[in-house]
Amino acid sequence: MIEFGWDLCYSCNLRCPYCSVWKDENPPKIGIERWVSGWKSVAEKYGRCKICLSGGEPSTHPLFSEIVENISQYHTVDICTNLLWDPAPLLSRVAPSRVRVSPTFHPAQGNDFSVFFSKILLAGDYLSVVRYVFLPENDSEARLAKDKCEKHGIHLNFLPVRFNNSNGEFVGNSQEQKKWLSEQEDSYRLYYLLEKSPEGKKCMAGMKSAMVRPDGSVDRCPQHEDGGTLGNILDGTFSLVREAAVCRKKICVSEPQMIIEG
Repeated sequence: MIEFGWDLCYSCNLRCPYCSVWKDENPPKIGIERWVSGWKSVAEKYGRCKICLSGGEPSTHPLFSEIVENISQYHTVDICTNLLWDPAPLLSRVAPSRVRVSPTFHPAQGNDFSVFFSKILLAGDYLSVVRYVFLPENDSEARLAKDKCEKHGIHLNFLPVRFNNSNGEFVGNSQEQKKWLSEQEDSYRLYYLLEKSPEGKKCMAGMKSAMVRPDGSVDRCPQHEDGGTLGNILDGTFSLVREAAVCRKKICVSEPQMIIEG
């Protein structure tokens, strides 16, 4: 199945110190009819695909629920979300075969993991991948969260951090934290920890996956912001490439599953 990332918007209801996406908050004004027509055309060309609906925080888009309900007729929509909204009304109207939920816990602005946890339990059959942003100062809380999830049969995936804070100081996980993270069962963990590089390796991004921007333009992957090198799903110019390409990037924290090893 072809996989798409789709940044529906860059607006967000959080202001996390490790993210600046929300600084570009104004999404293009594109109506529901154009989005449905565009994604229907993709389905006609490539069959039912998986769409990882993200942003920003996709639930802040004014057409969010409409988009999920309509696009999921043609593709499986996996909502990548901070879950600071009530998913129950939307999920009651769609089947788990059409819509999935991949929540990420952001330990910022007083976010309460117990509230987040109660929502992922309610997601039930709709639950896909659960993630936790591992800030260095939240070490003990993160490990307790992992234990809590495991008791309910939920695997918690951790996202290491690296960013400059408001004072310009670099913030990153300690060596001990990196060692613990590298022992988790995610086979792509070494790319996230920057201990492996995709540079010089062939990658199937653009062939088996692609990244759709808020205006419908499509890039090979989240790191390639080339202004729609694969066309645009809204005007019929979008097309995947036929061969894997050599990656020129030194890091990959977005699509490591597309890298061809060896």
